[in-house]
Amino acid sequence: MGRFNFISGTEPVLERRPFLALDYSTTAGGTGHIGFLCHKQPILEKNLRKAMSDNTFSTLKSESTVYELCEDEQWTYCKYRDAQGTERRIRARFFVGADGKTGFTRKQYLEPKGVHMEKVTEYVAYAIPADSITDTMNREFYEETWVALNWQITLPTPESHPEFSLWTLGYTPDEVYDLFFPYEFRFLCNPNRPAVCGRFGLQTDRLWRFEFVVRPGEDGYEMAKPESIKNIVFPNVTHQGSRYG
Repeated sequence: MGRFNFISGTEPVLERRPFLALDYSTTAGGTGHIGFLCHKQPILEKNLRKAMSDNTFSTLKSESTVYELCEDEQWTYCKYRDAQGTERRIRARFFVGADGKTGFTRKQYLEPKGVHMEKVTEYVAYAIPADSITDTMNREFYEETWVALNWQITLPTPESHPEFSLWTLGYTPDEVYDLFFPYEFRFLCNPNRPAVCGRFGLQTDRLWRFEFVVRPGEDGYEMAKPESIKNIVFPNVTHQGSRYG
């Protein structure tokens, strides 16, 4: 991802000079680790599935549904239905649930036992006496809703967009892509609606991400609809003709 560029202003101009830039492609400084790592989840899952299928110590059971978990002092027990609907049972020393925050492990097993994932604000209520929490402290906790979009960009061509004016100026499809979806991440510090955008993954995949804040009074589901996305995102990838002479 290279640099993280922080851009001020309210105009949707991705090329504005950043007031702060952080180099996340280096291992120097910070924690001593590379600044940023990301992966392409479908490829990662494909390789994990292959590794499990090739391993004699594991069995991959796709399209199975867990419906009961329990444990005693020695074992954990898992009941599930396989792809054919047959009920199965597994006994093991440990059970690892990686089914997410709304999955069976958390919602149907851990939370009924009183095991919860607490937010910082919820933890503070226990850690700090209520009469010691000030209005300033309450305001400092960040809790916002964002709409996140991951797009795979298809290169435009003179055949797909014959009326696009930059062809007559000699621009190639790759150059157009670089102009409208520039390399490196940009944090758009617009007080009216903060946003962040940038490429991710392999450059050959042409993946682009755009996230924006849902403002107070707005409905997150409505803001995630195509028309709302168009109104917010498209101005950032629209260029004035005067820029090109």
